[in-house]
Amino acid sequence: MKKQEPSMSNIAILLLAAGASRRMGQAKQLMAWQDTSLVEHQIKTLLPTGASIHIVLGAYAEKIRPLISDFSVTIYENPHWEKGMGTSLAFGVQHILKNTTNTAGILIALVDQPLLKTSHFKTLIDTFTPNQRQIICSTSDKGWSGPPIIFDRCYFEELMKQEGDHGAKNVTKKHKKAITFLTLGSVLEDVDTPQAFAKAITRQF
Repeated sequence: MKKQEPSMSNIAILLLAAGASRRMGQAKQLMAWQDTSLVEHQIKTLLPTGASIHIVLGAYAEKIRPLISDFSVTIYENPHWEKGMGTSLAFGVQHILKNTTNTAGILIALVDQPLLKTSHFKTLIDTFTPNQRQIICSTSDKGWSGPPIIFDRCYFEELMKQEGDHGAKNVTKKHKKAITFLTLGSVLEDVDTPQAFAKAITRQF
């Protein structure tokens, strides 16, 4: 059977940027990265994929929105962001489905993975085959797995029911056999503490 190629137009990217960054001690979305902020850097990294980008804000939304309002992204504000990443994930998926048509898959990205390059996201998208019940999950050379991750449309209903701080982990645990792991090496690191951020800065070039 011929492989069905994913179109950038039927892949939606959901960038989660709603958290309070308690472990960082400040709004990591606004922290300086290269010549811009962390959230702007992530958007600039994602835009060349050609996929539609949808970003969920919550904490610090009033400060973040002016920085990103000129980008070609769709912005949502989750009024219940304090209840955890799962609520922002569900909120984002719900609004993507309201605002798009024929979405074959959703790529979930995080604002605190600045070492990832555009090429990493393009590889994820190229690996995804629509309508095959796939989950394309990133994994590090240390064995950690998680976002960025693509879910086929057959999982959207489950994603919209997520809550708490576990993100999509309940869905991936339930559908382990559907997961294709894609190794992204040592760049797959969350920058969620001052120590991790300082370490990432030394590796950014």
